[in-house]
Amino acid sequence: MTEAKRQQYTKIFKRDVVCLVTEQGDAIAKVARSHGSNASMLVCWMREDETQSTHAFPGQGHQTPEQEEHPSCANEWLAVA
Repeated sequence: MTEAKRQQYTKIFKRDVVCLVTEQGDAIAKVARSHGSNASMLVCWMREDETQSTHAFPGQGHQTPEQEEHPSCANEWLAVA
């Protein structure tokens, strides 16, 4: 049985797709469908781009400066244990 591999998108791809919606006004569902993604993922990318602008889409395993400064509760719990 083969394990399904999750699609990974580059930072440039995400920014370009977000730009189609935010700057050109294309419909979210239409853009997502035509680029092999789904609307909910595109909305997440748009939210991340809007809130983190220069640090959006850091990539797998990379953290934003805010995440490095304020580790999650789980990480804090592991440090205490």
